[in-house]
Amino acid sequence: MGGFIRLGHLIMHEVCHHEASNGSHTHDEHFYREFHDLLQECLPGFVKDCVRCIPSAMETYGRRETKKMLAEKDKLERSSSRVAAAVTLP
Repeated sequence: MGGFIRLGHLIMHEVCHHEASNGSHTHDEHFYREFHDLLQECLPGFVKDCVRCIPSAMETYGRRETKKMLAEKDKLERSSSRVAAAVTLP
């Protein structure tokens, strides 16, 4: 699940860049506020959707979920509201 959280952070960070950010760039207060708000609004759902896609992706490649994966999925379902509280700025 941690990998999906980090991926979500990266994607949402890039979404907040409204112009090319190749090379060095700075982040102002507006950027961080937008990034924070986007994380609060979208990250929990993003992580949940990623986890939900695992079974069908594994089936596509002829794999079965492991006990550990099933436990992680159960944990996510029980604690989806905690994901939002765990979101912190990098």
